[in-house]
Amino acid sequence: MDRGKCVTQLQCFAKEDAPDESTRAQMGTWLYGCDACQDACPLNKNRFSETGEFPLLSEFEEYLSPEHILEMDEDAYQNVVNPRFWYIGKEGMWRWKCNALGSMINSGDSKYYSLIKKGCSHEDTRVRKVAQFGCDRLGI
Repeated sequence: MDRGKCVTQLQCFAKEDAPDESTRAQMGTWLYGCDACQDACPLNKNRFSETGEFPLLSEFEEYLSPEHILEMDEDAYQNVVNPRFWYIGKEGMWRWKCNALGSMINSGDSKYYSLIKKGCSHEDTRVRKVAQFGCDRLGI
């Protein structure tokens, strides 16, 4: 495994956003890692099912769309998202926003263009950098 190309590594633990356009594109529309390694691991065979219940999902699923993540405030992040998806950490709201932008950019869907453009004026330079990359790539 190449940790420099691992979606989960890049989205949850890297100090900066994905290093190049090719890697960004390979990350697809994932927001919080892909876990392909978990699916491939022989120890996990027949242990998990996509049809299984995810307890209390209805309480926070509205916060997990790329649009909501990009607009999320610190209170929602600290009290709703981070306690359930703690890998990124308490100081990682910027990372979620970069991941949401990456998902929007890679989808190529024009419904996200205005949000990507709006990201170009975000207060965090890392978020702005990803948004600007998206505008350049999509010709926005």
